[in-house]
Amino acid sequence: MQTFAGPGEKSDTTTLTADDSRATALEEMNIRRESADLAPLEESEPLDTVAGRILDARLAGEEPSEDIFGLLPDGSTGWTSISIRSGSRGASGATLSANDVNAFIDDWESSDNEAPFGGARATYLGFAALAQDSGRSTAVAVFGGRE
Repeated sequence: MQTFAGPGEKSDTTTLTADDSRATALEEMNIRRESADLAPLEESEPLDTVAGRILDARLAGEEPSEDIFGLLPDGSTGWTSISIRSGSRGASGATLSANDVNAFIDDWESSDNEAPFGGARATYLGFAALAQDSGRSTAVAVFGGRE
């Protein structure tokens, strides 16, 4: 048995900003939603906030609030459904890349048979991801539907 530790290495060297990672996730998920005959998602600042709050909790080793609607920013109303996908990956490098974002999306797609990428009720996406110096990356996608 071999054991590997540390940050790992990148196969692509382009480091994504938070905005770039959101745009990459939205574009890739919409490509896959189209293949599944689902309408495209739009970006959502309130859902980005929820994703960021859940990401912060996960990185702190805490469970996020069970009241997901309570994580929405003040004044954000009209949401009828919210679903969450999250994950962590090791040895992915100390910075976030498009390959990292796509790997999370691959994982979510292969493990979500009931409502891929939020299903038909989802019309908006919030996304947050972070790569740590240890090489561990964590991502959160929040899918929402509105009236």
